[in-house]
Amino acid sequence: MKYPARALLGYMPKEEAAQLLAGGPIREDDIPKFEDVWRRYAKAAEARGVFESVEPLVAPPTELIAEMEAFANRPDVATLMQPHDWAVAFVDISREVLTYQRLVISRDIEERIGNLSQQDYKSLLAICLPPPQASQMLGAFDPAQMAFTATSVNPNLRIAGFEVASVSNPQSSQPQQLLGFRISMGSTFVQIVEYKGRWMVRDGYHRLYGLLTRGITQVPCVVIRAKTFEETGAAQPGFFSFETLFGPYPPRITDFLNDQFSVNVEVQANMRVIRIKAEQFFVPIHEVGSEQ
Repeated sequence: MKYPARALLGYMPKEEAAQLLAGGPIREDDIPKFEDVWRRYAKAAEARGVFESVEPLVAPPTELIAEMEAFANRPDVATLMQPHDWAVAFVDISREVLTYQRLVISRDIEERIGNLSQQDYKSLLAICLPPPQASQMLGAFDPAQMAFTATSVNPNLRIAGFEVASVSNPQSSQPQQLLGFRISMGSTFVQIVEYKGRWMVRDGYHRLYGLLTRGITQVPCVVIRAKTFEETGAAQPGFFSFETLFGPYPPRITDFLNDQFSVNVEVQANMRVIRIKAEQFFVPIHEVGSEQ
């Protein structure tokens, strides 16, 4: 199964661009067949003017101020954002906001965005800063393998941490210690992160792409002031590198709508899987000072 997507071809390595254009893995001998197309997009990216950072923060509509404050006070939001320096704000994503994702899925845009307009503030809030949503996740425990497997079509499924808790034991008066991993779907809201004067989309690419197709550029979101590049979320395999994002010609989120920089492709649909396995075994004990 494949999904339609938009890819920033000229910012990618030639080999990756060729695979996207071919619709899947190809032999090294086949890469030159796609080199001319890749080079055309790469030259367009290099020919644009030197990037100048612009702060994208704008005044929020008065109709949304109370709702944005209420969102900022939600316990689930505060817990998720606790490690960061963050605030709820209104951002104009057409003001040189960067993307570190190389492509964005364009599937189901009509269904998700509909005929939304910039002045439909209540609907815009519901899309960008939605209420808490139930997790759509399947999970099963395999007692023979002592393993738990969780799956979801949501790519944000992740291990969110480790917990130790005391629970009541029906077979004993003493509480039982429970150790386990927290599984999360990540955030459900749009996030923009600033690091060293550059602003990047951190979460909500699919929604922002859909809004841009409707001409909507000003959105409510969570803004994070990152202290390290790792905190931006970009320091992971498959994203644009620090050198690309902080170079003279970085890719913008609006480039996904520009045929000069992006192209329609099809990408393989994937399911996110987390597998947690417990093992028990013996190791030899040696006395201190004894021969090993």
